[in-house]
Amino acid sequence: MLFTDGIRVLAQAAGGAPAGGGMGAMGQFLIFIPILGIMYFLMIRPQQQKQKQQAEMLKRLKVGDKVRTVGGILGTIKYVSEQTVKLEVAPNTVIEFLRGAVDKVMEDTAAEASKKDDKKDDTKKEKEGDESKK
Repeated sequence: MLFTDGIRVLAQAAGGAPAGGGMGAMGQFLIFIPILGIMYFLMIRPQQQKQKQQAEMLKRLKVGDKVRTVGGILGTIKYVSEQTVKLEVAPNTVIEFLRGAVDKVMEDTAAEASKKDDKKDDTKKEKEGDESKK
């Protein structure tokens, strides 16, 4: 008799109030909406932007650009077609790649160095001009 009374009490308790302190299926579903929003802005959107930038870079490839391939090969573009590019990796050594294999257009390091030197000279001249005014 005690055993059946215990089962009746458990059955009544289980059927009375929903589990989770009153949070039903709709409440649990509403929790996932902000989580999905956060995932979109942290994972999906940046990846889409990166793909757009990569596609733009591939469209703008031109002869003379220094590039790096996904395999790590550095070279200068000698020929560009709709689907392929030909890179000169050494004097008189040209390799043909699919256009999508180009990973990055490399900036000319000499041009960057001269720009940095020009900026340093400009700031140095400005400081000297400010000191001479005092």
